[in-house]
Amino acid sequence: MYGNFDAIKRRQKLRKEKTDLSSNQSDRLGKKHSNAEVQKAIQDIKTKYKKERYKTTLVLLFWGIIPILITVYLISKIIN
Repeated sequence: MYGNFDAIKRRQKLRKEKTDLSSNQSDRLGKKHSNAEVQKAIQDIKTKYKKERYKTTLVLLFWGIIPILITVYLISKIIN
């Protein structure tokens, strides 16, 4: 009986600590950043991601497709 009671108390304590942590995080976010600042940060991250994606596409194009085209051209020159 007492072991079960201890387990219940331990679970309640863990639950309380968990809710304290989550409320503390929301307090910190709410106090330090306004919604507009958060939205601007999200937009900046999206813009940066788009730029990185275009860079990746250009690199793949340069190191992927162009060497294949050069190889095909050289092979066709050798055959003819």
